[in-house]
Amino acid sequence: DGLIALDSELGHVFLLKNVDFEAVQTITIVVEAYEVIPSSLASTTESRTTTVVITVTILDVNEFPPQFSHRQYHFEVREDVSAFVPFGHVAASDADRGNTTITFTLLNTTTFGVNTLSGDVFVASNDGLDFETQAEYTFIVRASDRPGQGGFVSMAIVSVVVLNVNDVAPTFAFLNGTDLGTAAIRLPPYEESS
Repeated sequence: DGLIALDSELGHVFLLKNVDFEAVQTITIVVEAYEVIPSSLASTTESRTTTVVITVTILDVNEFPPQFSHRQYHFEVREDVSAFVPFGHVAASDADRGNTTITFTLLNTTTFGVNTLSGDVFVASNDGLDFETQAEYTFIVRASDRPGQGGFVSMAIVSVVVLNVNDVAPTFAFLNGTDLGTAAIRLPPYEESS
């Protein structure tokens, strides 16, 4: 295919052009070596031949960064979700075909965590979430290929909306100095957090 050349005197094998691992992982060539031996008779020669199969294995070079399936992820989660139970998932792929493992980490949050290999997102604290304290979070998820080995990094935005759960009992407010026939208590139309 015009990829390989052989120096017939020294036996060195050369690549003639760059090879893309994603297209070709191995190249196999058959080399025939022969030796011409003059015979004692002037008009004849003797030859010996041997063949060898050479397989060139192409090694992958990390050329491509991970690509998230979405630039932004939006999740809704109830405020009473249990800690460490996945409620969302982030995903990334890598066009490099050789031994590429993508790992995930979260930036700018201690409230949430991510499974470094699966991409499952969860609440990372037993303190949980509280809609009345904070109803929305935004942070960054980072995908790395070959971390610690000069790999590439990509990032995406994650938004989490906390859904309110009726977790506080309603309170009664007794009204002082009410006249006969008027309401003695007031029921607020909302829950009140303490």
